[in-house]
Amino acid sequence: MRYILALPGLLVLCACGSECYENQNSLPLAKFRYVQDSVPVDCGMDSLKVYGLGVPNDSVLWDGGQTQQLYLPFRVDQDTTIYVFEHTRVSEARDTATFVYERAPQFVSAECGVSLVYRMKSITTTGPFIDSITCPNGEITNKNVSNLVIYLHHEPEEEGGEEQ
Repeated sequence: MRYILALPGLLVLCACGSECYENQNSLPLAKFRYVQDSVPVDCGMDSLKVYGLGVPNDSVLWDGGQTQQLYLPFRVDQDTTIYVFEHTRVSEARDTATFVYERAPQFVSAECGVSLVYRMKSITTTGPFIDSITCPNGEITNKNVSNLVIYLHHEPEEEGGEEQ
């Protein structure tokens, strides 16, 4: 009889052990490319500073150093996020990228709950070194993949100023 009374308690303990092992955040991951002979080529950026505009405590996401990809978190309280990309070795080399999107909740699982999906409406850029930015899948989900591509106008230069 004692074992029968303990069985419901054991079932409750087992049900509470569920954990979320999936990514709950939809973080845009951007990679850099340039086009050479009509072929997109992955590349990196050095001397790059990236920061957001119009967000609380405008903070720098990247400041210096070489990078081939970069997380660009979108605002969850608005449908627009603006980033500034500065090439710190070239004076006045500053681009602005504006991402306009629709935020939509997406059920992940019972354990993980809901995450946001960002459905891209438009991406615009102004400045000298970013040619364009694309979102090949049209949306940013919680999958940990590169979902934005930043195309540069030309092949990035090495530290000495010579082309690679």
